[in-house]
Amino acid sequence: MSIAEEAASQSAERRFAAFVRELRTLSGIPQAEVARYMTSNGWGWKQQTVTKFETGKRMIRLGEAVALASLLNFDLGTFADDIRMQPFCRTCGGLPPAGFTCNTCRSSANS
Repeated sequence: MSIAEEAASQSAERRFAAFVRELRTLSGIPQAEVARYMTSNGWGWKQQTVTKFETGKRMIRLGEAVALASLLNFDLGTFADDIRMQPFCRTCGGLPPAGFTCNTCRSSANS
């Protein structure tokens, strides 16, 4: 895997984590409930696992992503298509901090 491909992959993972965090928050689902759901589906997550995933400190397996999509009721395939369509920005990785706009790619994040 090239450096660019690796960077793009990390960006997709960061985008997925941010998407899950936002959808979970908007749905009013606490991290502890996500952990219970994941554990009941054989993944052995704790609340700290959710935090590490959502902050990019933990990688996620495909099966875990499928389980999260089921819990949060979104189509993982559609999300993957959306990620492929977005260009990779080396400055912000496609995810500027909440309330900011990246000067390089002009992506913005809601606060």
